Amino acid sequence: MKTILRRFASVLSAFVLCAGVAHAIPSPGVQYNPKNKTVQGNQPLSESYPVTITTPNSVAAGSNLTIGFSITVSSAPSGVSEATALSFIAVSPSTLTVTGPSQTKVVTITVTVPEGSFAGDYAYVLKTTGWPTNLNVTDAGTTVNMRVTPNATVDTSPPTVNLQDPSNGETLTYYPAVGPLEIPVLFEAQVGDNGAPVDSMKAFLGSTPLSLTETGLNTLSASATAVATVTAPGIYTISVEATNIYGTGYDSADVTVVVSAPPPSITVASPTAGAQFIYPAGGTSATVPVSFTATSVYGNVTHVAATLDGTPITLSSSGPGTTITSSASLNLVAGDYTLVFSAASDYGAATPVAVQIKVRTQAPTPVLPVVSILAPTVGQVFSRTEGDPATVVNYSFAATSASGPITAVAVAIDGVTQTPVLTGGGTANVTGTGTISYTAGGSHTLTVTAMNADGSASGSTTFSIQQAPAPVCRNLYWLPPISLDNTIEGGSTMPIKFTLTCKGCFVRDTAVLIAIYEIFADGSFGEPVIYPYGSNGNPNPPDYAINGQHYQLNFDTAKGVHRYRIEVYRPLADGSFQVLGTKDLLTKGKKGNDRGDCGDHRDRDNDRDWDRDRDDDRDRDHDKDRGKDKDRDDDKDRNKDKDCDRDGDKGKGRK
Repeated sequence: MKTILRRFASVLSAFVLCAGVAHAIPSPGVQYNPKNKTVQGNQPLSESYPVTITTPNSVAAGSNLTIGFSITVSSAPSGVSEATALSFIAVSPSTLTVTGPSQTKVVTITVTVPEGSFAGDYAYVLKTTGWPTNLNVTDAGTTVNMRVTPNATVDTSPPTVNLQDPSNGETLTYYPAVGPLEIPVLFEAQVGDNGAPVDSMKAFLGSTPLSLTETGLNTLSASATAVATVTAPGIYTISVEATNIYGTGYDSADVTVVVSAPPPSITVASPTAGAQFIYPAGGTSATVPVSFTATSVYGNVTHVAATLDGTPITLSSSGPGTTITSSASLNLVAGDYTLVFSAASDYGAATPVAVQIKVRTQAPTPVLPVVSILAPTVGQVFSRTEGDPATVVNYSFAATSASGPITAVAVAIDGVTQTPVLTGGGTANVTGTGTISYTAGGSHTLTVTAMNADGSASGSTTFSIQQAPAPVCRNLYWLPPISLDNTIEGGSTMPIKFTLTCKGCFVRDTAVLIAIYEIFADGSFGEPVIYPYGSNGNPNPPDYAINGQHYQLNFDTAKGVHRYRIEVYRPLADGSFQVLGTKDLLTKGKKGNDRGDCGDHRDRDNDRDWDRDRDDDRDRDHDKDRGKDKDRDDDKDRNKDKDCDRDGDKGKGRK
């Protein structure tokens, strides 16, 4: 029995070695999953399992290759011929058709050992065949380990453990800039048909336990996965184990981790690129502070340096570490300089950083003239009326210089050069005056610029011309019958006539509008009706006409007692309206039956009151003909309103 175990250990060593080779197959290589498999059991033994084969990436797309298989015997019990050992294993299908790179194919490996065969340990390697030589295909194959025991009622063996990933001797690379290296761990545990189930599984990175995800615990075949995290280079041992009631089986692999890290990076805090340092005229130099930081993602920064135009600078640096800050202070005379910063670690040299700076001597501060504009003041407004003579704006200013005389003075209004009268030219104190005329409104800017040996300075002010429109010459005179101020029968038509004159001449102005609205007994107003000039010459609503030298509108009054207000307007250019004249029109009911504003049974008294009003109006019209303005008409209308209101206060009935 000890001889058998020693032989089995030898076979397992060969199996582990083969597994390591298979895991390290580079592309273009044939990949297998699983890379190795252990089958064990009592005679008669029969078991099948699938193997996934991935074709090399060197196979061209569109190929049509027929690939076969070869099975070789790595070991067999003493006395078993190679032919007999090969009779115990088969692959199906026996060929594969490959048409492109990285294709996945599945075959089934079947082991069959009849009862009465030699018990012991068998090892096989299955590989593909038939690849064209120009593809340079590598194939480490998949390993099948078979332990055949005599038929027994109880298998008291511990689980057989197979660490599939990582492979023993594998080399992995850790990239600190990316993050920790995660090593996937995969292993299987199996017992024979008559064995005790696998009840626990463990994995370790060195002596540190790994967290497992198990599948198939408490069965005859179980597997587990884990992740081992590494953050430093070195050789690491990953060990796995599985246990049943009869003991524990083990497997392990040694992996080498190497580091691939970027070189350090450099950040310059001072000076900044293109910075300029100035020292006063008569001084010796400018002080330039130097500060930069070298940072390494992994490992210590081993070297820092800086040069000024190729000459090394003495630096004061922090201690060794992944980040080193260095500083210096330079005293430089006027000139252009280039600073170059460098750093290195065990993983390479940083990209040098070059910073160009300027050092200059400061010139004396120039003393510029002082300009004061005395007139016009800021925002000053000059008023005029359209048609008036030109508005004259006087301007004046003063310029002083504390550094030599004033050498020149320039004056402009709205960008147009002016010619002022200057006093004190060629001295340090210059004054000036001038005028400019305007015939229209607008905003303007006056700018005065004075110059001395050190440069020029300016002053400015804004002012505006505010122009009012010329008054419209339209004198309105009411014509009969409306000028007679008669109270007419409600429901009749009143010809509303007037004439417009300017300086004694008739004015024909078709822009004039006539507005008529009713004034009610309570003092409220009705909605005005607007009557424009009618191009067809019809003096009937909704148009009025100009007949000869008078304006006429035939206005249809409503029946009964009413008071109408007639207003004549002329639109102005600014959108407003000028009132040219106002007139009231009174109507009465037949036989006094419709009176409502000033009483019912005292109609005759009211008629006498209105007659007195008309007499007053005739007197005022006479005054108007002597040259009085239309304001007297407005006074008359207001007096009539007051009379009517007084009558109402005396108790006269209102409609």
